[in-house]
Amino acid sequence: MLNRLIIYNAIFHCITFASYFIKNDKDMFKQPTTQQAVISIQMTPEQFERIEKMLDLITEYTKPKEEKLLTIKQVAELLGVTEPTLWRWNKEGVLKRVKVGNKVRYKESDVNKVLEEMA
Repeated sequence: MLNRLIIYNAIFHCITFASYFIKNDKDMFKQPTTQQAVISIQMTPEQFERIEKMLDLITEYTKPKEEKLLTIKQVAELLGVTEPTLWRWNKEGVLKRVKVGNKVRYKESDVNKVLEEMA
């Protein structure tokens, strides 16, 4: 929802900025002064729905992907190895750990890659 508000705000500012230059095209490089602008955009419900879908797609593609992180014990259990083996694999680059504050975690995607290689 926040991304959508940011995009709406950006679109509004682009339209406002463009309308300012259209009205004052004699000096294109002049910075706009502080002023209020009222913009009326007329569109059909279908056009509005299409814009909403486009904004949904933009929001989806710009949303940061959250990687699931696993603890040492979870990873050792999943892979059937000991914790010292995980420490050694980190040193060898087989399975790199991620530090979250003072805690050690492993990316689930990295663990899955190791599982596939072990199969």
